[in-house]
Amino acid sequence: MTATCYADDSSDPYRQKTSKKKSCTNCRHRKKKCDRGRPSCKNCLESANFKDCEYEDGQVTRTQQLEMEIARLKSLLSCYEQLHGHLPESSLSESAPQAPSSGEALVGSRSGSSSPSGSEFPDPYDSDMIDHDSMILTIPRHEDHDIPIFERTQYQIFFNHSSHLRFFLDPSRLYSMLWPSDEAPEVQSYPDVHSSLVDAMHLWSVHISDSGADRSVEGRLLFRVITDLSVCNLSADDPIVLPYKVVHLIQAHVLLAQYFFQSGRVLEGKYYAHGALSLVLSAGLHLEAGYMGTGNDGFQLRLVAARDQIEQNDRNRAFWDSLSLTNVWSTATQLSPFSNRHFWSNEVAIHDVPLSANDLDPDFFCPPFPLDKAGFLWEQATLLVTRNRSSITGAQPHGFSRSFDLLEGTIHKELEKLPDMALQDQLPHQTQMLIQTMLHMALIELHSPFAGIQFKSYLQIGSSLKRIVDLAIDPQILDQEWHPLDPVFAVIWTKVIDALISHIRWHRAQEQSREEQTEEHFDLVISLMSLLTVLRELSMQSNLMRLAVTKGDDIYRSAL
Repeated sequence: MTATCYADDSSDPYRQKTSKKKSCTNCRHRKKKCDRGRPSCKNCLESANFKDCEYEDGQVTRTQQLEMEIARLKSLLSCYEQLHGHLPESSLSESAPQAPSSGEALVGSRSGSSSPSGSEFPDPYDSDMIDHDSMILTIPRHEDHDIPIFERTQYQIFFNHSSHLRFFLDPSRLYSMLWPSDEAPEVQSYPDVHSSLVDAMHLWSVHISDSGADRSVEGRLLFRVITDLSVCNLSADDPIVLPYKVVHLIQAHVLLAQYFFQSGRVLEGKYYAHGALSLVLSAGLHLEAGYMGTGNDGFQLRLVAARDQIEQNDRNRAFWDSLSLTNVWSTATQLSPFSNRHFWSNEVAIHDVPLSANDLDPDFFCPPFPLDKAGFLWEQATLLVTRNRSSITGAQPHGFSRSFDLLEGTIHKELEKLPDMALQDQLPHQTQMLIQTMLHMALIELHSPFAGIQFKSYLQIGSSLKRIVDLAIDPQILDQEWHPLDPVFAVIWTKVIDALISHIRWHRAQEQSREEQTEEHFDLVISLMSLLTVLRELSMQSNLMRLAVTKGDDIYRSAL
């Protein structure tokens, strides 16, 4: 029995001074002499018809202690079953096992089998497990049969919105793995697809569904995805299946990160985004994408070669999307991004050493996908300014003028190429909008140190702010069928609100001497109010949008 903890000596009934009413409740009511024994006096022990022996100084009775201990053990058992599945009936009926001798591992085994292969859980000290490349344990999955089966209709709901969720897997290949034929029945589990990916897609389909499904299903699905990701559930005995299931696991991390970002739980979103990137690096997918590591790549899963080009494309996209998601959110929240320069064979130090023209050739250095490329340029602009802020003095960006010019030129080229690229790649409207927004944010970051000393920088910031607002108030965003906007928009628009108010303040200070307000001042105010209106309209989509509205209103009120 566990010891009861007390905050201090005054709350410990064994150390309290006895009260005036020294007898227990039973003896006092029956006018018997009480020996004041704890936890039960002699009279209460000998009298079967007495109630529990209780004292008015708060002493817990023996029965209450037992009930509390039983409740605690039930709670621990329930928590264990939620994480690792129900215990076999034989395990509950068997007698308690003997304590293991020194150096032995306590391994739960099925009745009639003492070998590692017959154990309910794999032996972590087994030599075969230690030598295996993956060293990932398989733990029984707890099935919640109250959750509806993931059917074709749920997959279609998810797929209709997948382009906004950084879904990088080939949809046809994934569909054929879920349902090999049209006659394939709907089942509880799909052996060819990692369970966490199925649950992550199911989670999103419930979240964006208009059917008014029970929200408790969404909560149970979220719990199951988190549990699956924490245990991995990759078979350590089947290295042939392992490679594409690792990619499934990475995709599940990305989808769960986007779900948390959408819900306003940014810290948890970053955790799973970094988890996806960690899996990518552990699997060596950055090397498959054509980039060499730093020479100390650490633990590697050493995946077998991709079966075909589709699987290779999935691996490449897993690398770029995981890296881009991590860096974009690190940049958006002004934290140190997981810099790309850790991986490239053509490593470039963008501080202290000016960049060369080849270093920023978008076909050579930048990511091959437009959205990832925009995020990369935004990150590099932020890093360039942040790492050289102390050396930026005077009217010229001393020490990195060449790097500044190359980055600015590359960003403008990307903006010019975007219409043709969007038509060629058939980019969704929201993706085009996000690409332009991040590229203009990169220009704002580049010119922000010089807004007060260079008129060119001031004009560029104003132009980029106006363009971002024009993109945000596009009627297609509000009139189109409901789509989950990329949650990074909420963070960017909050930054834009802050920048617009700074511009308005600067104009107000300049115009006080002239006693007149220019047309540009009114345009800035209109842009600010329009962006706040759009945020309020979209606030029903996600908690993060609602938080952005609250923060935007606070910034606006503080500026009045």
